[in-house]
Amino acid sequence: MLSQILIKYSSLFLKGVDKNGLRIFLESSPMYPNLLSAIQTLQYVGLDCNAGQCDWEYLEKLGSPFLLHLKHDQ
Repeated sequence: MLSQILIKYSSLFLKGVDKNGLRIFLESSPMYPNLLSAIQTLQYVGLDCNAGQCDWEYLEKLGSPFLLHLKHDQ
């Protein structure tokens, strides 16, 4: 499922994303399936991306497109 999300997200900004290459890169990461493997995969396909932690007020001010990872305590 993570590979499909990253493929769809990458395809919004890049043409001709190598879907199989992305999936292989992602799933072969020793950090898979954590956030670091997702960031490294997005960088691998050519997107400039970073990870960070913030509150809702900061999110409201972001102007760039972003992929959001939520942690929900149950």
